[in-house]
Amino acid sequence: MKFVSPSPRAVGSLLVLFAVLLVVVYSVAYVRTHSRPVTTVPAYTALEKVPILMYHSISKPGQGLSVSPKDFDAQIEWLVDNGYTPITLGQLKRYWDGEFNVQGKVVVITFDDGYLDNYTDAYPILLKYHAPATIFVITDSIKRDNHMKWSQMQEMHKHGIEFGSHMVYHSNFLHTSHDQIAWELKMSKKDLEAGLNSPVTTFCYPGGGLIPEASDLVREAGYTMAVTTRDTLADRSEDHLLLSRVRVVGGESLQEFASKLQTP
Repeated sequence: MKFVSPSPRAVGSLLVLFAVLLVVVYSVAYVRTHSRPVTTVPAYTALEKVPILMYHSISKPGQGLSVSPKDFDAQIEWLVDNGYTPITLGQLKRYWDGEFNVQGKVVVITFDDGYLDNYTDAYPILLKYHAPATIFVITDSIKRDNHMKWSQMQEMHKHGIEFGSHMVYHSNFLHTSHDQIAWELKMSKKDLEAGLNSPVTTFCYPGGGLIPEASDLVREAGYTMAVTTRDTLADRSEDHLLLSRVRVVGGESLQEFASKLQTP
C-alpha cells in the first residue's frame, strides 16, 4: 500500500485545529482555577414587630422626657450586646419591603424636637456603638440656642443620622387647621431637604396629636414613614404613617428598659 503524504493545506488545517483545541482547554482550566466561588446573600425574614424607641433630651439629671447620658450609653450598649441592630426609620421601610437585609433583631432609635444635646451628648454615644438614629426636627427651632444648628445636623447626617420633620412650629394636628398642617408638612420637608441636601421621607406627629385625616395629609406631603406616641412595638401590619413607638423616660432601670422591647 502506497503512503500518500498529506498536502500542506491539510497539515495547516490540522495545526490550526490543534491550536484552537489548546486554547479552549487552557481557557477552561484557567476559569476553573481562578474564578471566585459564587456567593449569595442569605435570605432574611423581616420581623413583624419592631421596637421604635422614642427619646427626647439626653441630659442630666435624667427625669421625665430627659434621659441621662450615662443611662443612654447603658441602654445602647445593652441593645448591641443583646443582638439588636439599630437602623433608621427610613431603613425600616426598606427592611419591611424586603430591600434591606438585616439578620436577627432590629431596633429604631428616634429623637423628638432636635435638642442641642442630641448633638453634644447623644451623638458621641451613637458613634461609639456605630448606631444610626432618626431625629425629628422642628425647623423653626433651629435658630434657638437649645436646638441643633445646620452645621451640626449636616455633620451628623454624614455619619448615618437620619433627619425627619416635626413640623415648622411643632403644631399639634388636633388644634391646627388643615391648611396650616399641609403648609407646615411641605415647608419643613423642603427646608430640611435643602439644608441637608438629601431627601426627607420620615415624620413625627407633634404631641402625638392625630385626626382622622392625619395619615392622608402626611402622605400627600411626600412622607413614607411616620411615628406617633402610641406606646407599644411597631407592627408591620399597621399603617406605616401611624407607627407606634416605645417611650423611654428618664430614671428607669436597665431591666425596665429591656422589658419594654419584649414582644407581647
